[in-house]
Amino acid sequence: MTNLNPVEFKFRLIVGVICVILFLVIATFSTFEANEKSSEFPDFDDHKSIRGRVTNVEKERSWIRVTLDDSIKRTIYSPTNLVDFVRSGDFLERRVDNDTICVTRDNKTYSFR
Repeated sequence: MTNLNPVEFKFRLIVGVICVILFLVIATFSTFEANEKSSEFPDFDDHKSIRGRVTNVEKERSWIRVTLDDSIKRTIYSPTNLVDFVRSGDFLERRVDNDTICVTRDNKTYSFR
């Protein structure tokens, strides 16, 4: 290990502190943004029904955030291929206490569990 002169030591210390601060700012912003989206698009409640035409879809990892024609916004978690299937213009329907989501497109109905 080599000894650092005082100027080089201060430089490395300042760069290290800046990197830590930058990491903390990015992590805080990402968490804030995720919480803001969660409050705008509440999780879909199993004890409520959903019925409406999709006007907007935001796809994430294993969930989608949908906006329906009556301005209702919901987050739907799905391990199935529903995330890749749903698009704007589809009609979504889910009955109370039922885990099946029906998507109607072009007069055809597709079921997802």
